[in-house]
Amino acid sequence: MYSINVDLLKRLSKSLGLSQREFSEQTFGRQQTWPQRMTFFDRLLLTDLVTISNRWHIPIRWFLDHDGATAGVPRIEQMVHQGEWQEVYIDTEAFRTLYSGHGKSYSRETVQQALDVTGSCIWRWITVKFTMRAQTACDFCNFTQTEVTDFVIDRNWNDPSAAAETADAAASEGCADENACCGQDRCNQLQAENAALRSDVEGLHGSFNALRAAVQTLAEGAAFNDASVLAVLKATDFAGNTSKLSPYRWNAGKWGTDAVPTLAEVLARCNAEQRSTAEYLLTDMAALVLRRQDLRCPDADFQTIEIDREAFACVMKAFGMADAAPETLSIQSFCDAINLLHLTPRCCLRDAQAGYPRLFADELVQQVKG
Repeated sequence: MYSINVDLLKRLSKSLGLSQREFSEQTFGRQQTWPQRMTFFDRLLLTDLVTISNRWHIPIRWFLDHDGATAGVPRIEQMVHQGEWQEVYIDTEAFRTLYSGHGKSYSRETVQQALDVTGSCIWRWITVKFTMRAQTACDFCNFTQTEVTDFVIDRNWNDPSAAAETADAAASEGCADENACCGQDRCNQLQAENAALRSDVEGLHGSFNALRAAVQTLAEGAAFNDASVLAVLKATDFAGNTSKLSPYRWNAGKWGTDAVPTLAEVLARCNAEQRSTAEYLLTDMAALVLRRQDLRCPDADFQTIEIDREAFACVMKAFGMADAAPETLSIQSFCDAINLLHLTPRCCLRDAQAGYPRLFADELVQQVKG
């Protein structure tokens, strides 16, 4: 029997570290959609679940429980699909075939009665816009004895119960020569991993040498007045390799006012409330990786956040705003600068509470500042 995983859906925004309005804005493009769905839960559409699934890369079967297989609220890291995502969509032609009841023990009329809808309503789902409610989709599957995956196509789902059964079956069957078999497989795996690591190390050696040469040149003062940090990064092909580690933007929803504060104002508030700057600067997916809940320390452990003004001036010069100061630069402009230069806030902020990645580009700023 299918049912909606109500507990998971009602706590989904919190699991992602967002308010309902923030989650709604980032998922549906409107702040009111999700709060309305949570207030009037019976209005939740199947297409809402498809949209959430594609936006956050969470297989849709987590939201539709089947005989307790996906009940409860697992960790967000467990639900988010790892690897290449394949778009989830509703196959209306498949639904039409199921609805027709051809060769089945039910008819169109009995489906309509079971779902308490008219034939014209179902016709609109098939031909105009698929506005079936999520609970109705569960009722349809339960009545027709079909799987939701028969008409909601999601190739990203790996059934945890099936995986467990497979593992149990493999364990019960055993191996004729378990030690030799498993040992050989493990040896082959380690050899492949070792080869991949060697390739990565060779690439890193080249980057290290290029960066070392660039820093040495800058340390000797060779033509630094005519070159920006960005130019150096581009010359070493470093900027292009760090784009995935520059996920910063101003989270206005957490600040609580429409006005965009300055960098100095953000630091002052973080110090006053003993919060990490990461709570306001990290994008949502980056916060998941760095564990947003770990970014606030107990009061006794909090270390005052400070700014390295020489490093700040170096970054602003490279960004083309040499006259900027923390007291006048908006926090959004600061995010724009570090994203463009492929830096993290730690290039000039001393925030012991934040889990910002340690990039060579940040260290390069420290080498050339002043």
